[in-house]
Amino acid sequence: MRSRCWRPDDGTFALMARTHRGSFRRFVIGLVCAAASFFAATSASAQTKVGVDVQADAPISPSGVSGGIGGSLRLGYELNAIVATLTPELGGGYHAFGGVLSPNIMRGFVGGRVGVGAPVRTSVFAHFGYARVINDNAPNRNAPTFDAGLAFDLLVIPRIDLGIHGAYNVVSGNDQGSANKWLSAGLHVQIAF
Repeated sequence: MRSRCWRPDDGTFALMARTHRGSFRRFVIGLVCAAASFFAATSASAQTKVGVDVQADAPISPSGVSGGIGGSLRLGYELNAIVATLTPELGGGYHAFGGVLSPNIMRGFVGGRVGVGAPVRTSVFAHFGYARVINDNAPNRNAPTFDAGLAFDLLVIPRIDLGIHGAYNVVSGNDQGSANKWLSAGLHVQIAF
């Protein structure tokens, strides 16, 4: 198909081919179909999962905080695609640190994980949400929170995944206190229903 287009450099009209529109349209439709088939899940390949995490926490900042322990409870819906799994999830966590400030951090979050492989699945995950920080010798505060990490799950027991994980965690700073940042490493179990 040809159409006229204005050429401002010499003030004339020129014929311009529009054949590229059809190929771009086919490319977009193909991309949408590929993405839909990648993330599509049937009722047999999707399952609700409850996860429990237990971990050691190593603070990065602020000063006056020493190591601690923490844990999280997660609820997700795992969608099994051809090559990977996608799990949107929500949850909450509690972290207790030592030191002069001895912060106790309670977090609520949403996020997800993407995993590949079996019988050992490698996953990347990220969550964001809101946290309450209760300090011994500083003002308490509420602030946004974020975490991102890597997990390895062993998938040999039906309906139960056992694994290890590591993450970088942040509770943002504000006018009531500086940011809390820490690394965490621990164990987790996920049960499918």
